[in-house]
Amino acid sequence: MRRILTLFLCLTLLLGLLSGCGSREDGYVDMQVFDQLEYSRPDLDAALKNIEAARAAVQAMEGGKLRQLFKLRGAQDALNTIFEDYYHLETMMTLSRIRSDRDVTDAYYADETAWCSDAMVTYYAALEELFTFCAASEASEMLERFCLGEDFLDDYGDDYVISKTLTDLRRQENDLVTQYYARLNSATVNIGGTDYTLDELYAAVDDGTLPVSEEQAYEQYYASVNAELGELYIRLVRVREAMAVEYGYEDYRQMAYDENGYDYDPDEVLAYTDAVREILVPLYVEADESGLLQDAYYGTEEQEAEDSLDAVAQMAETLGGDFADAMDFMLEYDLFDVSVSEKKTPDSYEVYLSEWEAPYLFTDSAGYAEDTLTIAHEFGHYTDDFLYYGAYHGTDTSEALSQGMEYLALEYLQDEDLRETLTAWKLADVLQLYTQQGSFNAFEEAVYALPDEELTLENVNAIALQTAKDFGAETGYGERVDATSWVSITHFFEAPFYILSYMTSDSAAIQFYERELAKAGEGLELYKQVQNAADEYSFTELMTHHGLRDPLSREQIQAIAELVRTELMSR
Repeated sequence: MRRILTLFLCLTLLLGLLSGCGSREDGYVDMQVFDQLEYSRPDLDAALKNIEAARAAVQAMEGGKLRQLFKLRGAQDALNTIFEDYYHLETMMTLSRIRSDRDVTDAYYADETAWCSDAMVTYYAALEELFTFCAASEASEMLERFCLGEDFLDDYGDDYVISKTLTDLRRQENDLVTQYYARLNSATVNIGGTDYTLDELYAAVDDGTLPVSEEQAYEQYYASVNAELGELYIRLVRVREAMAVEYGYEDYRQMAYDENGYDYDPDEVLAYTDAVREILVPLYVEADESGLLQDAYYGTEEQEAEDSLDAVAQMAETLGGDFADAMDFMLEYDLFDVSVSEKKTPDSYEVYLSEWEAPYLFTDSAGYAEDTLTIAHEFGHYTDDFLYYGAYHGTDTSEALSQGMEYLALEYLQDEDLRETLTAWKLADVLQLYTQQGSFNAFEEAVYALPDEELTLENVNAIALQTAKDFGAETGYGERVDATSWVSITHFFEAPFYILSYMTSDSAAIQFYERELAKAGEGLELYKQVQNAADEYSFTELMTHHGLRDPLSREQIQAIAELVRTELMSR
């Protein structure tokens, strides 16, 4: 997952255009190893004063074209300053978040992350006021041409209203997400006189030290956290629906589709997930009942996280070029954490440290061979950000490139035995992905469609249970766990409707693997072509332009089923 910590994508896109003004080679960035990067709380008051100075510089351009030209430099300098302030605030928020995620017991960085997130809301509201002022200025055309980019101010026309309600809703959303992570990271259940976190429960299950059955343990854990976390989620849904109204959307689902850059509509998604349920879910059930899924997906060997990273590093060297450069940069500056630790947040992601023009890779490794593919996935994001300085391509395209790196690993990892193991694991994971993520997406679609008076924890839990059954995605621990365990899925809270992309992007990425199987090197070359053209097309256009099947087509779901049957179930 690429974690986008910035709250509002339009500003991220703008800053992406401005990034890369220097290079890592020419000394523009004073890079250090990660643990030496210094965190300091940003001076929000000074940053807000700089926004006022930018407003004054724009106002000074009033009075005709000649005056605009003479005063342009002052506006450029003032706007550059506010963008630098934004970079600093965003980078410090990201840095504190990484350090908090590496050790969830560290109260200092948890507090700093919360402070930075709240400051971002305040800062963005002030930016909205500035850009509205710029749009109304006589110098708006010149500001777009020389400072902001073509059409940047189009959304800040005469009918644009800066809503205090919207800013308050953003702050509420931010606070609720912060509360969720704080509670999730500290949640325990007492079983037989011992307090267990979820990770500790997993460990106790593995070593057989629990005083109750595995099913009872998970049932007790989720029963203990479902009420509090579930109520936080319901509040988040209500806040987001209100936010969508303020933005002028009919509902939040459509707003989320736009924020994620999806170039398809809910009706297309419905047809796509129907195909998943009708074609891939029965295949999943067949593989599960035959024991094949158990053998492939749960039969991998223990492996040190460092060995998993080393396997991906060797693969990057084999791929060469940009991949090798990105890996060398990551290793040289320790821009990763792939360790196994009970203190880490239960998440894996890649994120960009804008001020240092440096991606960072984070995985909550389990200590098994499949960690290799998790690292490869995030390295796909890492390479993309390394090459394009954090520019955002849209959720689907970004995830297609990261999942594509997993598929390339099946052919380019150096250890033949590891490739064999991970090929079986990955193809079993394909079935698991579409059933589980299909269930999760159906859950989100159903919850956000509930009328407000029906948005209750009882109904949400019932939806979780029903969608798990519809997609064959039951946990195996009983209906009570199936109805309550959804609260541990962080995407529901932090990145609504992002889950959909794990399916749609895989429908594209698996075609790199298909091409690589047909002819060695062809999948890799296609991957590079798609990566190089990522900014030129929307997601489905990007894939079909390069000769791939439409990722959301029924034809592609059928092709996935045939590939899994051939490469996994017919062995």
